[in-house]
Amino acid sequence: MRLIRRLVCGRRIRYVKLGKHVRIAESVLTADVEDRTGEPVRGRRVGIGPVA
Repeated sequence: MRLIRRLVCGRRIRYVKLGKHVRIAESVLTADVEDRTGEPVRGRRVGIGPVA
Protein backbone atom coordinates (compact mmCIF):
# COMPACT_ATOMS: atom_id res chain seq x y z
CA MET A 1 0.00 0.00 0.00
CA ARG A 2 2.84 2.39 0.79
CA LEU A 3 4.35 1.84 -2.66
CA ILE A 4 1.11 2.86 -4.36
CA ARG A 5 0.89 6.02 -2.26
CA ARG A 6 4.48 6.93 -3.12
CA LEU A 7 3.83 6.38 -6.83
CA VAL A 8 0.74 8.61 -6.69
CA CYS A 9 2.46 11.35 -4.66
CA GLY A 10 5.44 11.30 -7.01
CA ARG A 11 3.10 11.29 -10.02
CA ARG A 12 4.89 8.23 -11.41
CA ILE A 13 1.67 6.34 -12.11
CA ARG A 14 -1.56 7.42 -13.82
CA TYR A 15 -4.52 7.92 -11.50
CA VAL A 16 -7.87 9.68 -11.27
CA LYS A 17 -8.89 11.63 -8.19
CA LEU A 18 -12.61 11.55 -7.38
CA GLY A 19 -13.13 13.82 -4.40
CA LYS A 20 -10.82 12.48 -1.71
CA HIS A 21 -10.57 9.04 -3.34
CA VAL A 22 -7.82 8.00 -5.75
CA ARG A 23 -8.63 5.46 -8.46
CA ILE A 24 -6.07 3.55 -10.51
CA ALA A 25 -7.01 1.43 -13.51
CA GLU A 26 -6.10 -2.24 -13.36
CA SER A 27 -4.37 -1.94 -16.74
CA VAL A 28 -2.08 0.76 -15.33
CA LEU A 29 -1.11 -1.45 -12.39
CA THR A 30 -0.51 -4.44 -14.66
CA ALA A 31 1.70 -2.39 -16.98
CA ASP A 32 3.69 -1.01 -14.02
CA VAL A 33 4.29 -4.50 -12.60
CA GLU A 34 5.44 -5.75 -16.02
CA ASP A 35 7.83 -2.79 -16.36
CA ARG A 36 9.34 -3.49 -12.94
CA THR A 37 9.67 -7.26 -13.41
CA GLY A 38 13.19 -8.45 -14.16
CA GLU A 39 14.29 -11.68 -15.75
CA PRO A 40 16.17 -14.16 -13.58
CA VAL A 41 19.88 -14.41 -14.21
CA ARG A 42 20.92 -17.89 -15.25
CA GLY A 43 24.60 -18.47 -15.12
CA ARG A 44 27.41 -20.25 -13.45
CA ARG A 45 27.57 -19.65 -9.72
CA VAL A 46 31.03 -18.71 -8.56
CA GLY A 47 32.45 -20.29 -5.43
CA ILE A 48 30.22 -23.34 -5.28
CA GLY A 49 31.33 -26.88 -6.02
CA PRO A 50 34.65 -28.67 -6.15
CA VAL A 51 37.80 -26.70 -6.83
CA ALA A 52 39.37 -27.65 -10.16
